Amino acid sequence: MDHITLWKAVKQCIDEQQHPTKGAVLNRIETLLSEKERNSQIEKYITHINSLLEQPPCSEETFKEHQKRIREVALRRQLLKALSGARTDVLNLSEPLEGTLVDLKHTGDFLLRKAAREAELVEAQLTLYLESLFTVQANSIPTHSLWLNNILTGGLHAGKLYVLGAPPGAGKTTFCANLGDYAAEHNFPVLFISYEMSKEQLITAGISRAGGINSALIEKRVWNKYDDTGKDEFIKSRLLEAVANYGNSVGENLSIIEAGPDTTAAVISGLVRNFRFSKGLPEDSPILVVVDYMQLVPSGDERLDNGVNETFRMNRVAVQLKQLARDTNVAVVAISDITKAAYSDAIKSGNLNMSALRESFKIAHAADVVMLLQTGKVEKTSTSKKGENVERIDQLELLQRSYADTQRQVALSNVRSSYPLDDGKKACYARLSVLKNRSGMSGDVLFVYEKAIHRFLPVNLEVTFNENEEE
Repeated sequence: MDHITLWKAVKQCIDEQQHPTKGAVLNRIETLLSEKERNSQIEKYITHINSLLEQPPCSEETFKEHQKRIREVALRRQLLKALSGARTDVLNLSEPLEGTLVDLKHTGDFLLRKAAREAELVEAQLTLYLESLFTVQANSIPTHSLWLNNILTGGLHAGKLYVLGAPPGAGKTTFCANLGDYAAEHNFPVLFISYEMSKEQLITAGISRAGGINSALIEKRVWNKYDDTGKDEFIKSRLLEAVANYGNSVGENLSIIEAGPDTTAAVISGLVRNFRFSKGLPEDSPILVVVDYMQLVPSGDERLDNGVNETFRMNRVAVQLKQLARDTNVAVVAISDITKAAYSDAIKSGNLNMSALRESFKIAHAADVVMLLQTGKVEKTSTSKKGENVERIDQLELLQRSYADTQRQVALSNVRSSYPLDDGKKACYARLSVLKNRSGMSGDVLFVYEKAIHRFLPVNLEVTFNENEEE
């Protein structure tokens, strides 16, 4: 007699929501046995079931002990299966070791939670919740904009995925680098994972910001070309001062990683842990991780990464980045492309929504916060009796036109005088729209984008603008 067949029959009854009576179980056993086995074995099953039914039920304590042992055996089998798969991956030199180690850790964490899982009422958890609420400081990572911090309830929070989309050339990388610089200046570790720009390009832009030097002068090495010794020495001294400032204020807490086709979310998770270890930080200390950009992040699944269906791959990547934020307690800011249609619409109307993100559905669903950045002017075409008229409107005026109340209009009308544009720095007004925010407000935030020195200067007004407020 096969005990596995008996338990399969019992499970079938339960799966079909039928009480496992003697007759119901025997009917299932007959379907599981071959004709030869039914003739020779069915009487043994009947005798065994009768003997089980004649035995007195065990105590609740004994039942729980058996239940615990069954669960432990099942978990051990799952662990053995995971270790067997990990052994295969470890011996396969084409598989990144970091990914295998992180996957194994995730499996271990999952099985550990499952082994300790018991139903617990919320009432029993409230004491610990209140203790944490009143004793643990909120440790959000501040941004350089008070206006944006207000919308994000203090700044960037560990455990959350922030997605930033923008048209090409709008300054996505520069904006995130500004976030990174400010966080690093305030002693928050920053990992900048760059799939597109080199470390040298990002450092050059950082020095340009720190010294207010046009990055073109740095890239051209102009100090080697000037005949005027005074001008040559002036530029060199400014550069050396900028390098010193950038190194002392930002460099101690910023790490730039040139990512490649094997830099998956699992690898980034390993980098986070190594970064904390190298700086002697606790495992739950907040870190800002910038991913530039998410359409270039490999999923780690060769079928998806080498396939033609971009949507399936991005679905996986979006979920992996969200899991990265939660599992490692980091704030992930991931840059995203927008669609060609959305880019065209941005030029014509200046209006973007979450559908602008490439493969937008899963990205928007996984993200805790979705932000869209727009810079420069919009060309709006209107038709009148005199023909077509093309009006060029900047982001400040677009925001002004979106509000009707006097208080907001007055506040915005003073921006041009309080925050003038410097043509020498190729400056323009920029608008960051927070469209989705699971734990805060939505709204628009203004900046002055100085493209030549890779800097976003925050416009901080006394009035904050909340799109959810009723007009």
